[in-house]
Amino acid sequence: MRGFIALLCVCSLYAGGVIAQPAVDVWQVVPPSNPMNCTSTTVTITGWNDAGNYILQPITHSIVNDTIFVEIKYISPQIVLGVLTSWSHTVVLGNIPYGNYTVKARGYLGGSYLSYATGWLPVGACCPSSIPQFFFTEDTVCAGDLVSVNNTSTGSNLTYAWDLPNGTSTAQSPTFTAPEGGTYNVTLTVTGDSCSDSIVRVLEVLDQPNVNLGPDTTICDGDSLSLFLPGGNTYLWSDGNTTNTNSINAIGALSVTVTNGDGCMRSDTVALTGVLDVVEVDLGPAKFGCPGKGVNLNAGTAGSTYLWSTGDTTQTISTTSSGNISVTVSEAGYCDGVDQVSITRHVIVPAEILMKGDSCGDREIWLNSNSHDVIAWFDGSTDTNVTVTTSSMYYVTAADLHGCESIDSQYVNIADFPIVNLGNDTFLCGNEIITLFTGLSGDHVWSTGAIGSVINVTTTGKYRVTVTNAQGCSASDTIKVSDCLGNKELNAVKWSVTPNPAKDKLTFVGSKLTNVQVYDMLGNLVLSAPIVGNSLNVEDLSSGVYFVKSKELNDQILRFVKE
Repeated sequence: MRGFIALLCVCSLYAGGVIAQPAVDVWQVVPPSNPMNCTSTTVTITGWNDAGNYILQPITHSIVNDTIFVEIKYISPQIVLGVLTSWSHTVVLGNIPYGNYTVKARGYLGGSYLSYATGWLPVGACCPSSIPQFFFTEDTVCAGDLVSVNNTSTGSNLTYAWDLPNGTSTAQSPTFTAPEGGTYNVTLTVTGDSCSDSIVRVLEVLDQPNVNLGPDTTICDGDSLSLFLPGGNTYLWSDGNTTNTNSINAIGALSVTVTNGDGCMRSDTVALTGVLDVVEVDLGPAKFGCPGKGVNLNAGTAGSTYLWSTGDTTQTISTTSSGNISVTVSEAGYCDGVDQVSITRHVIVPAEILMKGDSCGDREIWLNSNSHDVIAWFDGSTDTNVTVTTSSMYYVTAADLHGCESIDSQYVNIADFPIVNLGNDTFLCGNEIITLFTGLSGDHVWSTGAIGSVINVTTTGKYRVTVTNAQGCSASDTIKVSDCLGNKELNAVKWSVTPNPAKDKLTFVGSKLTNVQVYDMLGNLVLSAPIVGNSLNVEDLSSGVYFVKSKELNDQILRFVKE
């Protein structure tokens, strides 16, 4: 006989409290009716269900030190038959090591723990000459603790084989270091004269608090090393501090012991090995610059490494940014040095080309020398004033009093002088009438006092005309009319027009012409046309006096009247 089972208590649980009849009610642990052998220990569990068609799941059991847990699990079908039903299940525990055990049978429905019953089971030895038995000094320890066992095995000529969490041993009562937190089986196999037997006990290892002050380090002069540990534990520092934070600012060491809620303790130490000087960095006073123009900065300390707030990594930079610009300088054996400088951008005073009103022939333009210095005009000159002779767009590059450059451009209008050409000096023969015609618009003043773009000359002499155009620019020309002498002069006039007055067609008499221009009395060009068959169609002209010019007429001007 291995032993016997006795009913100790019957308890029912539901939603955290005791109820009269849970859905699955584990009632009792029943001893076996037949003697147990040493290789197949069994127990019988009885109970009641509140439905007749609950479905039993596979029954499992586990041994934790001196307690045997048996799990009775049912699940409910979709349709439940509400009939109170009793049940009885025999559970094969197998080979149970020698000892006195508590059996706890637990009932579940659909994964919910509802009730339990307990009993006790003394188990005899399978191998009377080798009865294993041991106990931990403490069943629950902290990770890293030294664990001792008390081996109380009995028999003769015993040898021991231990299966420990971190290896094996043949010592009678070994010691070992508890591994990281968790639940571990420790097995002892004892061999005597004729047989051997084993026993398994469970060791619970609790996690130690996480304590890490970091590696030994150095700090920068004037700084301190801040130390921070997670909250929720108790703390004792070597300087007497009992909070989870501390600091160290001088060369030396500082240690802490942390105890968590399970009573597990761990310690750590950090050393401050040196206080380093800081790299000296001086970017100088605030800087001023022109928009878009680089401001040069020098971090100094050649041979170090640099990181500017602009992203540059060189000792010197030229930046077009404004605001605060900083640099971090690193050098072996020193703490990083940092400095920043403020850069302000001037507001540019724009350059402005100045000039007087419109002029004829040329025009002076200039820059205000009290506010700007000329860098270069359009033609490369650097004078304050320049003179231009044609209408065009002109520009200048200049610097204001802060040296900030800007460009101004202005369209400069220059009025043209009228081109007055009365032709070459000519001759007056007999009773001939010479017509003088400028072919220009604008105001005309002749030396004879006449006005208009045309006069008839019947006497010899010098005739001068001054023409003022719409832009107010004036120019003059003079022609000399001499007496006609000899055949050369008589043959000077080669062309004439007929009929005169004309109604619709004007015929040229003389050498052949190819193209002519017709002007009115005010000098306005009213018709420019090719000559076809030595004739010109003047049908569309209004009635009045007109003048004909052509390159082929040389200086001769033909006058006709349109009816």
